[in-house]
Amino acid sequence: MTDNGLPDRYDLTKDQDRDDRRKHLELVSAVVGRMAAASAAAKGWSITLAGAAFGVAVIRDKSYLILLGVLALVVFGIVDALYLYNEKRFRALYAAIADQNAVKPLSMDLSVLDRLNKKESFFSWSVVSFYGPLILGGLIIFAIALCNDESEADKRIPSPTVTTSTVTITETTTTQTTATSTPEPSPTPTTQAPPPPASPTTPTR
Repeated sequence: MTDNGLPDRYDLTKDQDRDDRRKHLELVSAVVGRMAAASAAAKGWSITLAGAAFGVAVIRDKSYLILLGVLALVVFGIVDALYLYNEKRFRALYAAIADQNAVKPLSMDLSVLDRLNKKESFFSWSVVSFYGPLILGGLIIFAIALCNDESEADKRIPSPTVTTSTVTITETTTTQTTATSTPEPSPTPTTQAPPPPASPTTPTR
C-alpha cells in the first residue's frame, strides 16, 4: 500500500484488479498508437513541405528556398525523434504493467521508470535512415544550384577587352558657285583701209 492508502500494484487474484489492469493496458496502448501516428504524420509533412520548397526553388530559380526545405526536414526530424522517444517510454510502461506488475493501478506516471537515452531516439534507424538521405540530397541540390548561379553571374560580367571603334568623318565640301558678271567688251571701231590708188592708164595709139 502507498501513503495515500492506494495499492502500489495490482492484486491479480481479484477480478476488479484484473479488469483495471486490462483497462490500464488499453490506455497505454492507445497512447502508443497516437505517438506512432504522430510520428508518421511528421514524416509525411516533412516530405510535403520539403518537396514544395525544392520545387519552387527549381521553378523560380531561387536557391535559398532549398535551405528552407532542408530546415523543414531538420525540424520535423527532431519532432519525429521526440515522438519516438515518448513512444518508447510508454512501451516501457506497458511492459512494466503487463510483465512486472510494478506500476500503480491506472497510473500514467513515467517518472517511476528508468529514463531512456534521448540520443538513441535521435539516432534511431527509423529517423536517420529516413531524414538523413533527404537532408543530404537537399544539401547537394543547394550546392549544385549555388555553382550554377555563380557560373551564370560570371557570364553576365563583360570581359575587359578594349574595343576600338573607327569613326569615319566625311567632309563634304560645298562649292558655291558665284556668278560673276564680266562686262562685255565694247566694240572697237574698225578703220576701213583706203582703196589703193588707181594705176594711170596709158593712152592707146
